[in-house]
Amino acid sequence: MTPTTFERVPAIRHKLARSESEIDLARESRGYWDSALLALRRDRLTLAAFAMLLVTALFCFVLARPVTEALGIDPNDTDPLIAFEGPSVAHPMGVDQVGRDQLARLLYGGRVSIGIGFFAAVIIMTIGLALGSIAGFYGKIVDDVVMWFINTLNSIPFILLLLIISLLFKPTALTLTIFIGLVSWTEISRIVRGQVLQVKEMEYVTAARALGVMQAAYEAARQYALDRKVFGQPIAEYQLTQAKLGRMAVLIQASRQFSYVVARLMAKGEGTAEASMIKAYVCKAAEWVTREAMQIHGGMGYAEEYDVSRYFVDARVLSIFEGADETLCLKVIARRLVAEASA
Repeated sequence: MTPTTFERVPAIRHKLARSESEIDLARESRGYWDSALLALRRDRLTLAAFAMLLVTALFCFVLARPVTEALGIDPNDTDPLIAFEGPSVAHPMGVDQVGRDQLARLLYGGRVSIGIGFFAAVIIMTIGLALGSIAGFYGKIVDDVVMWFINTLNSIPFILLLLIISLLFKPTALTLTIFIGLVSWTEISRIVRGQVLQVKEMEYVTAARALGVMQAAYEAARQYALDRKVFGQPIAEYQLTQAKLGRMAVLIQASRQFSYVVARLMAKGEGTAEASMIKAYVCKAAEWVTREAMQIHGGMGYAEEYDVSRYFVDARVLSIFEGADETLCLKVIARRLVAEASA
C-alpha cells in the first residue's frame, strides 16, 4: 500500500460512515400498515393474483346470469346425447359426462369455491390473530400450551383429518369451510406470535415496563407512608415525605406523557431515536423513584416481605436490558444527533 493510499484511508472511512448516516436519515421509517402496503405494491405476483381473483369474482357473482342467459345455457340442464362434446358455439367450453354446460357450471360453481375460500380465510385470520397474540403477549405457560397445541395439530396429516371429518359429518360447503378454517390457522398464529414477541422487546415497550415499576413503587410508598406512624402521626404528614412523593409523582407523569408521545410516533413509523431516548430516560427515572420508595420504607425497604425491594432490582435490570444507557446514548442517540447536525 502506497503512503498516498494509506493517508486517504481515514478520509475514505469518514466519507463512507457519513454516507451510511445520510442513507439512514433519508430512509423514512414506516409503520406496520405502510410497510405492508409498500411490500404489497412491490410484489407483482401477489397483485396479479389479486387482480385475477377480482376478475373471477366479478364473473361468478355479477356476470354469471347475464352470460348464461345470453348464451342460452343453464348449469343444471342435462343432455346425455351430447356427453363429452367439445367446445362449440352453443357450449363454448364443452359439456361434461351427462351433457351439462361446463362454462355455466364453472361460473356458478366458482361462487361456492370463492365463498369457501373467503369465509375460511376469515376463520383462519380470527383464530390465528387471537391465539398468536395471546401466546406472544402472556408467554410462559400460556405460550407453551398454545405452541404445544399448534405442534400437535401440525403433526396430524391434513388428508387424515379430512377423512375423519367426512366420516363424522355430511360433506357440505359449510362443513368444508369450517374444517379448513379450524386446521389452517397455525402458520398465521406463529407469525403473529413472533411479531408480538418482537414488539415486546422494543425499547419503548421496555420504557413502559419501567413506568409500571415506577407506578407500583410509588403506590407502595404512598400506602406505607399512610400506614407507618412516627411520634403519633403518619409519616405522610411530614413535609420531607410529601416532597419525596411529590417529586415521584412528577417524574411518573412526565415519563407517562413522554411514553405516549413516543408510542404515537412509533405507530406512525417514526420516532426511532425518541424510542431510545425514552428507554434511557424512563429507566433512569425508575431507578430514582424506586430508590426513593425504599427510602420512605426505611429499613423495611430492604426486607423481602415488602415488594418495594424487588421494584428497585427490577428497575436496575431494565436499565441494562435492550441496551445499557451508555450504549444507547453513545451509539444510538448521540450518533444520530451528530449525523442530523452534519447532514
